[in-house]
Amino acid sequence: MKKIAFIFILFLTFSFFSQKSYTFLKPMPAGATAVKTVSENWFGTYDHEDFPIDFEFSSDGVVAVSTIFNTLSRETVRESSQYVVRNGYIFGVVPNDSLPCQLDGDTYVFGIRTRQELVGSGSSNRLMKVNESTYILNFFDQNSYTPCLISFTGKNMQIRYFDYAMDTKIFNKIKIQQTTVSDAFQNILLDPTPEEWVKIPQDHYLGKPLVYKKL
Repeated sequence: MKKIAFIFILFLTFSFFSQKSYTFLKPMPAGATAVKTVSENWFGTYDHEDFPIDFEFSSDGVVAVSTIFNTLSRETVRESSQYVVRNGYIFGVVPNDSLPCQLDGDTYVFGIRTRQELVGSGSSNRLMKVNESTYILNFFDQNSYTPCLISFTGKNMQIRYFDYAMDTKIFNKIKIQQTTVSDAFQNILLDPTPEEWVKIPQDHYLGKPLVYKKL
């Protein structure tokens, strides 16, 4: 019985530590040069009807623009000197500005636009140019990078995030790898050569494309 229990525990331990998480030591693609933004003809804001985040491309870089919805009760607005509602706008939520609002029963509903710099002077992320219409945005976190593919066609922008099967072996041929273990995961830091990088099939490490339309 003890022998069976030991084998079971060994199996569980092996299963836990077989879970692997991959990131990259350097921005991808290997050997490419970072750019500050995309080509000028792709400048603009791109929207996806099913997601609350827009992407804005300009000479300053790349920004994610999202809307956070909030509420205030009519009683709060009435009893507070901070808030004023007039002609469908609420004043006092954002300094020196007003926001469109809608009354839903006894509650005012409004959205606050937030901007997060993805590529620019204040960001550690890196944008790498593949060609005039294709880029890889590398998100920086804890001394490593996670790539996602951005491509443009006509009035559309397509983005594919880093995604792979948990039991994938597509990175096995990359010679330089650093492995650390934490929280029952193997965290594997990859440093592929340009030749190793181009041999990895994109469909094996990128998720389904999300298509955004230019506003």
